[in-house]
Amino acid sequence: MLIMTPIDQDPSARLAALLHRCTALWRVQLDERLRPWGMTQTSWRTLWLLRTASERYNQCTLAERLGIETPTLARVVERMERLGLLCRTSDQRDRRQKHVEITERGRQLAAEIEVEVLAVRARMLAGLDAAELGAGIALCEKILGNTSPGPNTEERQGAEIRNGRQAAPISKGKSAD
Repeated sequence: MLIMTPIDQDPSARLAALLHRCTALWRVQLDERLRPWGMTQTSWRTLWLLRTASERYNQCTLAERLGIETPTLARVVERMERLGLLCRTSDQRDRRQKHVEITERGRQLAAEIEVEVLAVRARMLAGLDAAELGAGIALCEKILGNTSPGPNTEERQGAEIRNGRQAAPISKGKSAD
């Protein structure tokens, strides 16, 4: 006999649980592959972002871009700075402001471990064709668009959910639906 749990009966809850599980597994697999270099997903993403950036980042904007708290990034940057992968430099106009920059050693390490990152990506996305990848990208972009701040967005959605109603989708710009 198949027992249905509430999460199985609600497609939005199932999708949320699956997105969370995929993200967690991706991180665990990446952390395992990067462990021989003393790296984690967060340290890799920091190197990658700084290596590919066309702008300079201070710790606050870098943390925001990585989706982590500034104190968490501060610990990551301190560790990576001790390893010679990053350095902090003062802003010429505001000495209180520190920019985080990748060093040559950091660039070399990022290039060296990128093969591991690509291997994890290939494993996680194995079996998906171009159409499925496109649909996944569109889905994630739409979900991310729903996080854009709007007037009372969170309060309205929270109240609708508490009252047992499906929250109206919040879209940014034109939508396909």
